[in-house]
Amino acid sequence: MTNLREKLQSLGYKKDNGSSKSETNVLTDNHGQTRQVNDSTFQDRLYKVIQSYPLPYPHGEVLIEDSAPLGMIGEWAKTPQISALTLSDVVFIDTETSGLVGGTGTFAFMAGIGLYKEKRFEVHQIFLPEPVDEFAFLEEIHRILSPFPVIVTFNGKSFDLPLLQTRFILNRMQTIPEEKNHIDLLHLARRFWRERLESCSLSELEKQILHVQREEQEVPGYLIPEIYFRYLKTKDFSLLNGVFYHNRVDILSMAALFQFMSRVLSQPEIFPLHSMDLASVARLYHDMGYWDMASHLYSQALSEEMPQDILIKTFLRNAEIHKKKGNLPEAIELWKKAAEYGNLEAHLELAKIYEHTLKNLEIALEWANRAFTLCNTLPLPLWKRKEWLREISHRIQRLEQKKRKDSYGKTPL
Repeated sequence: MTNLREKLQSLGYKKDNGSSKSETNVLTDNHGQTRQVNDSTFQDRLYKVIQSYPLPYPHGEVLIEDSAPLGMIGEWAKTPQISALTLSDVVFIDTETSGLVGGTGTFAFMAGIGLYKEKRFEVHQIFLPEPVDEFAFLEEIHRILSPFPVIVTFNGKSFDLPLLQTRFILNRMQTIPEEKNHIDLLHLARRFWRERLESCSLSELEKQILHVQREEQEVPGYLIPEIYFRYLKTKDFSLLNGVFYHNRVDILSMAALFQFMSRVLSQPEIFPLHSMDLASVARLYHDMGYWDMASHLYSQALSEEMPQDILIKTFLRNAEIHKKKGNLPEAIELWKKAAEYGNLEAHLELAKIYEHTLKNLEIALEWANRAFTLCNTLPLPLWKRKEWLREISHRIQRLEQKKRKDSYGKTPL
């Protein structure tokens, strides 16, 4: 095999002439950020690189720091016990694989693992030079992950972790314990940004949220399996330069996103968020049962400009909270604002509240009739229109019957 020094050079590492330790190397990126490579070895026929980032470390416009509030992000992930932990209990993992879909024929050939150690964030990259040594590769991954109670991934729930578990089983190894707490950032990112961003892929979040610009050596993820198989044929280690870079930045981006989202969830009212993102965070609080904070954030979002469809949804969600809390005047006001934009659901809610709670059949019938007219003008699928018209017609008939009954009861003998 090519010796370690040549492999390091092929990956862009350079000897630090100012260092007193001959085994220490540094890598300087195009932005002048220097990271120490304090271990780069062959171990059990594996190639392993550890890069150390002094904290706080800027990744795009987000700082990776040595602390973060974990309570709310843990509650969202239904793992409230995380609130008692620290970042030293959290590990990040991202794999590069021989294929972009799962299945027993797909295997991981690189694992990037990020962890906090004292005042540093370390990225451990374990590379499998030959598929025949997969057992040692998986054993090293398992060894690193085992002490950590919290695993963080990006789409790992659907891909990385199931793939690794399958490879553990095929190699007759112990799997990752199911009781470990797992936070998949993709699912949380969708809750944060799906209303505003067309895609919540990691690369898109880097551009739109973290403002990270990848360097020229970056290779797109869909090319990585092909590059690995070319390496297996040629043994040209320099082909993997972009793969190592891609994996390393993925880990840094995951750590930055994790910290950003944990801070926002902890104190959303103090962050200068886009109104659509603020409405999305409000919905998270809404779904978790924190109605007061959710309503406050909905109101804050409504004070700013946002697309009409999001505006209407925010009116309705805030109205729902006020209804549950018994604040009917506030709920009615929000439903009326949504109704001004031609929202059918708001019309029906007003008809219901005036009929059943306020006992004002006159106004209830007025809102029901408006809903009937609106339903005939909205661009709805035929089946949906028929469904709505059936429900509204039934409501109108019932209200008219109630009115007649009331009028008969009031007729003097």
